Amino acid sequence: MKKTTIKNSLIAVCAACAMTQTLTVSAVSTGMINSENANTVTPNSTANISINKDILMFNTEGSDIYAPNITYSYNITSASTNNETQILTYANSDLENGVPKPGAVPIAVIVHPGKIEAISTTGDDASTTSVVEGSIAFGGSEDTLHNSNTIGATAVDTSKKVTGSMRISVDANKIFNPDYDPNDDSTKVQLNPPGIYRYKISDVTTAATFTAAGVSDGGADNDIYLDVYTKYNNAKDGLEVYGYVLFKSDNDTDSITYDSTVTSANEGKVTGFDVDTETETISGVGGQETTEYHSDKYYTYNVKVKKLVDGGLADAFHNFPFKVELSNASVTSADDFSYTIKKDGTTGAAVAAHLAANGSWTLDGIANSNTGLQLRHGDEITLTGLPTGTKIKVTEKNDTGDIYIASAKGTDDEALNLKSGTADAAASVAVSPDATAEMNAVYDIYGTETITFTNTMKDISVTGLLFSVAPFIILTAAGAVLIVMVIRSRKHREDNDVI
Repeated sequence: MKKTTIKNSLIAVCAACAMTQTLTVSAVSTGMINSENANTVTPNSTANISINKDILMFNTEGSDIYAPNITYSYNITSASTNNETQILTYANSDLENGVPKPGAVPIAVIVHPGKIEAISTTGDDASTTSVVEGSIAFGGSEDTLHNSNTIGATAVDTSKKVTGSMRISVDANKIFNPDYDPNDDSTKVQLNPPGIYRYKISDVTTAATFTAAGVSDGGADNDIYLDVYTKYNNAKDGLEVYGYVLFKSDNDTDSITYDSTVTSANEGKVTGFDVDTETETISGVGGQETTEYHSDKYYTYNVKVKKLVDGGLADAFHNFPFKVELSNASVTSADDFSYTIKKDGTTGAAVAAHLAANGSWTLDGIANSNTGLQLRHGDEITLTGLPTGTKIKVTEKNDTGDIYIASAKGTDDEALNLKSGTADAAASVAVSPDATAEMNAVYDIYGTETITFTNTMKDISVTGLLFSVAPFIILTAAGAVLIVMVIRSRKHREDNDVI
């Protein structure tokens, strides 16, 4: 963090000395602490502080998607400040339009290590004495569809995100020395006086958690700091919290002085681990400014399975049973996605689904016709919002009395090998009645993929021979004809040999 002396820099939340009004100081001319993300609160013994967290949402087509199922973990500890750490600020009466008046004398305030017993969060493990634990969870059974950015778009819409927060409660009565008694000479040493108390908030979410949820770590700083501003209450028998500020720093002993020229979001006041905090404008090629988003990101993809029939004898109105299997070796956090089925030209309502804990999911219309996965010519199923690394395998059953030639193609007409029965896998296979045509390998979903299954039955030759019913009869008849011809040929030669 950029450190400067106090000239035109840090003006602490101490400006909240005007306790009954909200500060509206402009941050145009200076980077003062009592503007923007610095917060004043109604003086009270307790205060609730929200730490925000965002995940940017992406889909290959910008479709509405579900949030990833991920829980971020945080540790809150006492920052190891010392008597060298000070904040220079001004009384509110010495400020004019947020700028110190000429001749105003700054106030030096010591920053104290935060008292860990005064801090709590939802879900904290009470067994820890030096660390307060917190978490922010995304996804889950009550999740709704969210807008997403289109993967590859030139500009990122930072409103297309999911947002969560963690509430930190601060109890000033647990900062104040509870044994202090001004009427008792033995307790007149006030160990925890009014002033600023500093805490370190660390994102300790593991790499395995990111992988399991399919979330990309955006590379933002894992540590932010919280300064809590306290003062005596009116009775002078306890402390009140009247303000706080969240900020980023290279270390926990910075004096957090700010310079108005600092524009990087990596320095200065923050609102948490969110997009506003983790967006940075930098100089790109040729001095052109570009924007980097350090927030975590969730990339998802779509896949469509389409059914076609071909040939004059193929039944275009028959509903063929299908089974769709998804697998993801990395994502094991039950991430949600949705699917729709298009029947007879009409697309049905989106159905919510999720990968199981082992990263798998199956919609089986072969074993269970009630799933609705029965596709006829022109029908299709589209699965939307699948996390990175998801693969698909499709199987179709021939539940007719005819033999079909089945083939499949992936995106860009890429031929996919199928297998049926004991025959070797091939680009096209004969599928007997009650047999299946199954993709020989899983297919990577990376983009907008389309897998098309085609069943072909060509017109029969008008010969009176039943090719599709009894081909063995044809072979037998052909053999008989051949035998008769051989016998006639031999008899003809014998007749010619007679003298």
